[in-house]
Amino acid sequence: MTLLLLAVSVMGIVAINKGNCSLDVINRIQGIELNALYQSNGDLMRARHCRAGGAQNRDRPAG
Repeated sequence: MTLLLLAVSVMGIVAINKGNCSLDVINRIQGIELNALYQSNGDLMRARHCRAGGAQNRDRPAG
């Protein structure tokens, strides 16, 4: 009976460790994707800002 309890406990510990490793991998992947999204969003905002600034300059009368 004690051997069965130890075996179940070890299996539980192994399962918890594998679950933690899987969550760590998922977290790392999502962090990489989120960083890429953040950078592309910044690039998009800079491009919109530059384009809006250029449009305002073209609408002004010369002189």
